[in-house]
Amino acid sequence: IRFHVQYVTRDEEGASISTTELRGLTGQLRARHLATRDAYERKFRDLLKGGIAAGAFAPVDVPVVTAGVLGIGLSVGRWYRPGGRLTPDDIADEYIRFVLKGLDPRLPAPPIADRSRPVKSRRTRAAG
Repeated sequence: IRFHVQYVTRDEEGASISTTELRGLTGQLRARHLATRDAYERKFRDLLKGGIAAGAFAPVDVPVVTAGVLGIGLSVGRWYRPGGRLTPDDIADEYIRFVLKGLDPRLPAPPIADRSRPVKSRRTRAAG
């Protein structure tokens, strides 16, 4: 989490390309960003799976939690300003506390989502 926040606050090229922006890329540039994103997400998923297997993290839906953690980290790139109230390390500390409390296997878990419901497309949900 700390690396993720520090990475997006360094303003590296492509550090916080959103899904919408990614759709606009074509050819080799798109392929390169997709491969980098996929490898990065795999590393996060592997960390979560390892923590769950070791009993350090509560059992969670790994793809969903990965998307959530990466999403909150990427959002920092939209609002962070150097010289602001918090440093990247301060922000990372807050996110680490937030995420690790949610993954604490000693805390009671909320009920598991009902995955038997049919999935509606985004367009259907927005219209309905």
